[in-house]
Amino acid sequence: MPDSKPVGSVATIDGSFLLSVGGAQQFYWIRPGETDPDPLSFASGERTPDAIVSIAVVSDEVWLIGKSGTEVWQTTGDQNAPYIRISGRVYSDGCADPATVCTTSYNGLPCLLWVTNKKGVMIAQGSPQRISTKSVESQLSGTTNIRAWAFRWNLHDFYAVTHDNGTLVYDLTTQTWSTWDTYGLPVWAAHLGIQVDEQIYAGDISQGIIWKLEDGYLDEPDLPIVRELSGFIGIADNGYPCDSVNVRMNVGWPPSYTATPLLELRWSDDYGFSWSPYFQAPLGRKGQYEYDVTFRSLGMMQRPGREFEFRFSDKAKFRIDYATLNEA
Repeated sequence: MPDSKPVGSVATIDGSFLLSVGGAQQFYWIRPGETDPDPLSFASGERTPDAIVSIAVVSDEVWLIGKSGTEVWQTTGDQNAPYIRISGRVYSDGCADPATVCTTSYNGLPCLLWVTNKKGVMIAQGSPQRISTKSVESQLSGTTNIRAWAFRWNLHDFYAVTHDNGTLVYDLTTQTWSTWDTYGLPVWAAHLGIQVDEQIYAGDISQGIIWKLEDGYLDEPDLPIVRELSGFIGIADNGYPCDSVNVRMNVGWPPSYTATPLLELRWSDDYGFSWSPYFQAPLGRKGQYEYDVTFRSLGMMQRPGREFEFRFSDKAKFRIDYATLNEA
């Protein structure tokens, strides 16, 4: 870099490298065939008066994401001034940490995601849109050491954000948030990673290990995989009976003919302050694909309603489609 300036972030577009200067508004470019930027091959952010935290490319647009704002540039085809800011494409959301900036796909088209300086989460495919909920922003508020990565798995696109106290994962396909963690840890051990074609590699947060994320495994090495799913049913009056909860899910898929996996259910009538014990229901043996999974005689529900939480930790395929209350 000219004058030994530090490189803050790197992106590529049309065979050229774009390098932002750490702690500054400038970025340089390296044309195809060159190895170092020319001292005159630079431009500066114009509308956001702060340093570029990260530079990213989405389709044919160059995004300069600063500490407190973002502006979008485009190519010009002019060798002397190859990049120019797009008029009207300036946004007030900056970036909390360059390690949260990721590119992935949404509805089959490229998009950009990052955690903002306000601890929200944005997705940009054209104009930025907020995808974080109040709950997600509350968890991110006050946290440090935030990082994220994106990957595509089982036809779903995921954006995984790890902070000091947990890992929040956004499913772009279903537009829902969930919490992932590794058994015995407050966070998901795969805190950073990369996808090369169909293969997903992840770095372990506490060990010098690179993991492969693959289908077909029903547990982690020496650790169980625990899946938890919750839902709330609101009621207007006290004394509403909870005769049964029927769960429509994949049954008959244990790994052997002798295993009988169990689904667990507990509930709370005070927004999660206190919980019932776990109740268990079998999922049937291998080949029993029509097995009925029902929890019965669950007492009376009180206003404002009941929170149900399902838990599954056996070595078997697991998918819940839906659940019904008091189904005849």
